Amino acid sequence: MSSKEPSYIDDCIDYFKRSFKKEVSSWIALLRYYGLALLIFIVLVIGLIAYLNPISPNKAYLATGQMGSSYKVLAEKFDSYFERSKMDLVLVDSYSRGDGLEKLDQASSPVNASFLTTGSADSSQYPNLESLGSIQYSPIWLFYRGPEIDTDSPMDYFGTKKIAIGLPKTTTQNIFKKLLGDSKNHSIDRPNFYQLSHHDAAEQLLDGKLDAAIIVDGIRSPIVQKLLKSKDINLYSFNLSAAYEKQFPFLSKLIIPKGSLDIERVYPKKDIQLIAPSVILLIEKEMHPVMQWAFLLAAKEVAAESSHFFTKPGFFPAKLDDSFPLSPIAKRFYDHGVPSIFSYLPLSIASFIDRFWVLILSLLAVAFPLHKIYDSFRKIPTEENIGNWNRTLHDCDWVIKYSANQNQIEAAVDELIELEKTIANSFIEESLFGSSFGLRNSIARVKNDGIKKIEVMGKAG
Repeated sequence: MSSKEPSYIDDCIDYFKRSFKKEVSSWIALLRYYGLALLIFIVLVIGLIAYLNPISPNKAYLATGQMGSSYKVLAEKFDSYFERSKMDLVLVDSYSRGDGLEKLDQASSPVNASFLTTGSADSSQYPNLESLGSIQYSPIWLFYRGPEIDTDSPMDYFGTKKIAIGLPKTTTQNIFKKLLGDSKNHSIDRPNFYQLSHHDAAEQLLDGKLDAAIIVDGIRSPIVQKLLKSKDINLYSFNLSAAYEKQFPFLSKLIIPKGSLDIERVYPKKDIQLIAPSVILLIEKEMHPVMQWAFLLAAKEVAAESSHFFTKPGFFPAKLDDSFPLSPIAKRFYDHGVPSIFSYLPLSIASFIDRFWVLILSLLAVAFPLHKIYDSFRKIPTEENIGNWNRTLHDCDWVIKYSANQNQIEAAVDELIELEKTIANSFIEESLFGSSFGLRNSIARVKNDGIKKIEVMGKAG
C-alpha cells in the first residue's frame, strides 16, 4: 500500500471529524433558532448532572489515633478494604481523636473522616459534620499498681496518687475531667497529675514511676492488652457503673466476666464493671455517597472478621449515639441494610443506582417518547426554514410565470440565486435531506425558466 493512500484508520478519523463538525453545526443552528430557551435547558441539564453527582472521588482521608491505639489498627483494616475496592484511603496521623476532629472540621485540611469518642463533642459545635454510626466500644480503663481496691468513687482514692490523665484535648483527659467533676474535684493542675500519651503512661506505670493511668481505648489496643497481661497491674472496677450510665447518656455499662481474660489463672478474680463511650465515625456532610458506603461496608466487614469481647458478631456498626445526626446514607444502611445490588455491581455504579433507581426507571419509561421529542426538536428549525424557502420559491415562480415586466423577472431570478446560496450554507437535519434536495431541484428549474424567459424577452425587444 502506498504511503499516500488513506488507511482504514484515516477513514475512521475523517468520518468522526465530519460527524463531530455536523453535530456542532446542528447545535449552533438550534441555538440560533431557540436562543435563550435552549441555553436555560442546557443549564438545567448541567444542574441536574451536578445534583446527581455520578462521578465519585477515588480518595478519602481518615484521621487516625495515637501510636499503639486500637484506632490505628482499625484504620489500617479500613485501608485494606478500600484497597481491595480499588479506592485510596489516606491515613492521616493525629495524636488524639480530638486532634482528628479539628482536622476534619478545618476547611484547609484534606481530612474528611475521623473517629470520635462519644461525649467529646456534638453537632452544635460542628454543624457541618455527620455520623456514620458507632463502630466499637472504647472503655475507660483505670489501671493501677498495688493491692486491689474497692471504692465507689475512683477519685476519692486516685485523686492523691501519681496518675497519668492523658494528653491535653484528648478523649482520655476529657473523660478524666468528667470523673473529676463527678467527685467535685475539678482542677487538673496538680503535681500528681501527669499529662502523658497512652504509650508513655503505660511504660511509666509498668516501670513503677506512676501509681495509676487512665486510658480510653478499645480492648484490642496493644497498650491495653499489654497492661491487662501484666501481673503487677490491676484494673479498677467501677462499682457505680449503672449510675454513671444514667448520669452520662453517652456511656454504656460493660462487664468483664470472672476468668474471661485468662481462664487458666482465673483472671480477673471477679466480675469487673466498666463504663464505655462508643467510637463513632464522623464525616463531612459533603462526602460523596460512594465513599460513605465504602466506610460503612468496611466497618461491617471489620466487625464481622474481628474477634468480639463485649458484643456479639454483627452488632457493629450500630446507631448508639445522637450527638451527631446520621447521614442520609447511614440512615438508609441502618433502616434497610445493604442493598442487594451491591453484591453484583461495582460500588460506584451500585451506589448511583441505589440513590436514583426511581429516576432511572422513569427515564427508561420515557426514553422512546423523549427520543421522538428530541428528533422533533432537531427538525423544527430545518422544517421552518424549508417552509420559508418554499414560500419564496412560490412567489418567485409566480412572478416568472405571470409577470410581463423583465425587471421583476430578473429580480426574481436574482432572489432564487441568493436562495440557493442560503440553502447551501444552512444546516439541514439529516432526515430532511430529501426535502432539501427536492427544493433545490425546484429552485434550479424555476430559475432556468426565468433565465429563458428573460432571453426570449430580450430577443423580442
